[in-house]
Amino acid sequence: MVKADETLVEELSPSPPESADFLRRVLSSSNDCIAVFDLSGNLTFMSDGGMRTLEVDGYPVIAGQHWSTFWRTDDPAVAGIAFERARSGDVGRFQAHGETLHGTPKWWDVTFTAIGDHNGGTEAVVAVARDISDRRRDDEQRDLLSRELSHRIQNIFTVINSLITLSARADPAAASFAEKLKARLAALWKAHDYVRPTSRRSLQNAHSILGLASILLEAYPVEQISITGDDRPISGPAATALAMILHELATNAVKYGALSAADGRLVIDCRQQDDRVVVTWHEVGGPPVDGPPAQAGFGSTLATRTAMGQLGGSIRHDWRRAGLVVTIDIDPDELCR
Repeated sequence: MVKADETLVEELSPSPPESADFLRRVLSSSNDCIAVFDLSGNLTFMSDGGMRTLEVDGYPVIAGQHWSTFWRTDDPAVAGIAFERARSGDVGRFQAHGETLHGTPKWWDVTFTAIGDHNGGTEAVVAVARDISDRRRDDEQRDLLSRELSHRIQNIFTVINSLITLSARADPAAASFAEKLKARLAALWKAHDYVRPTSRRSLQNAHSILGLASILLEAYPVEQISITGDDRPISGPAATALAMILHELATNAVKYGALSAADGRLVIDCRQQDDRVVVTWHEVGGPPVDGPPAQAGFGSTLATRTAMGQLGGSIRHDWRRAGLVVTIDIDPDELCR
């Protein structure tokens, strides 16, 4: 293959010609595309390994081409910013797709880095582009499997809900229990739907604690609810666990607490406290609280076990006369397992 610029490799070498030859062989052995562009973005050098990966039949075919002809992004501004960062002496990076000169589709991870001159400025920009096509295909396959799994889980929720409804019809005495169970399943489904990769709302809310709370409480009077604080990402089992706890608290708030009164208020707040994440549920303006119930119900027991087992923390109830305050202590390491 014809070299882009034989003198460039020699200038980059610290000593004798044999060192320049060794450096050329090192560059040739790598399948990464190593290229140098002038400050206008035009190609002045490409490694032999890079030309192999790009399926180039000789350097003259690509000499002087602009960097944007090799890697295309859905948002060209991102790649342009990366190149400008390198021109200013920083490092820029982006991922892009692009066909080789023989038409083979590939995905690339591209890093632009400045080559400094003797005066402290930038003389040129070097690009190192790694072929990540196999990794990209693996990611797409995993996404497809995730979509299929999510669809199957949705069907399971639907079947279970139908079974509960049919069972309750056959046994009217179980109707109240059936409704509670269906409500819990609905909360679980909302949590799953929120954090699954294919969820449109999950992308909008970035899989966060406060985003999950807003989705779970959207059926309640929004004018009575405030969701505030320092948001944190959440996914998987932690989202399901927190959804169960918030659902139980909301159900009780509608029955007996702040959301049962027109003037009642509910504040959900998330804060980082030392090395813990603390979610506070604070009710005011509802019926006066006489103290804790004489016996813990199933929902409270479930919430306590869930906080300990799946959130790595605890849940504490403060039965203030002005309104219930619940503190949910969470291990941050459990949020995105």
